[in-house]
Amino acid sequence: MKKKFNVVQVGLGPMGRLVVKLLLKRKNIDFKGIVDISPQLKGQKLMNVLEIKDDLDMVVESDFSMVLSRENRI
Repeated sequence: MKKKFNVVQVGLGPMGRLVVKLLLKRKNIDFKGIVDISPQLKGQKLMNVLEIKDDLDMVVESDFSMVLSRENRI
């Protein structure tokens, strides 16, 4: 488990939330973005959406292409 995998989660419906919660437990996952089309989720902190206590400072975005273009510049 030495290799890290970059992940962009698309969708935070019931299954998407479950997937993210499971992936957060993995040490080899590096979240690069969280995307959902729901206007109610846009701009919310992931830990609030998932109702968990975590130090992951990531917000839900609505534009997948912006996440990809940002990550391609790194």
